[in-house]
Amino acid sequence: MSLPTDEDWIEGEDARARLILDLPPSFDLAALSCLKDRMVAGVITAIGHPDLMHVGVQCSTVSKALIVRLEPGSRLDIPSFVNGCELESASGVAKMRQAMGPNFIIGVVVGDEGHQAVVAGEAGADYVTFFSQDAEADEDAFETILGLCEWWGQTMVLPCAVSGNPTTDEARRLAEAGADFIIIGNSIWQGTASPDEVVKPYIQAISGVRREQWSK
Repeated sequence: MSLPTDEDWIEGEDARARLILDLPPSFDLAALSCLKDRMVAGVITAIGHPDLMHVGVQCSTVSKALIVRLEPGSRLDIPSFVNGCELESASGVAKMRQAMGPNFIIGVVVGDEGHQAVVAGEAGADYVTFFSQDAEADEDAFETILGLCEWWGQTMVLPCAVSGNPTTDEARRLAEAGADFIIIGNSIWQGTASPDEVVKPYIQAISGVRREQWSK
């Protein structure tokens, strides 16, 4: 399986922000037809997903990245069909890079700390993920993340992602602020609507925001 590179994820100045789908262990990815959409960059899930190989095959079939979440102390025996990982600390980047090679995609979750994002970039991460547990319910927390995306987009080349469950309007605002990737999860898999019916409005919300509008 060929590994998606940064160029595959971000296609020059005209590229748009894209979605990463946070996949719970119980969901069958085959039921999600919108995975094929060019506005979906890939899937993120736990390294312990019970059917990780099947997820990897499905992602590879439509040329999407499969990213796994790792916690501090996790073993580095990551399957070869996995395209990248997301770490909780920049301290593990160098060891992961040595183990997995230059083409492996490494992201670091930095919360709402701009300094930690800079540290992760200096450590060699391929992207950083901003996240606030309060962003869903607290407008101020969301505005903090929005401000971080805008600051990062104006000053850094390294891609940034935002993790959480933004509304479609919030996803659009994040894309306008400079987020390269918007990770959406729980809101997709809950409720009576099919996942495709939930994801499509997100695709519509961010598809009109072009990279040329940003200050990078």
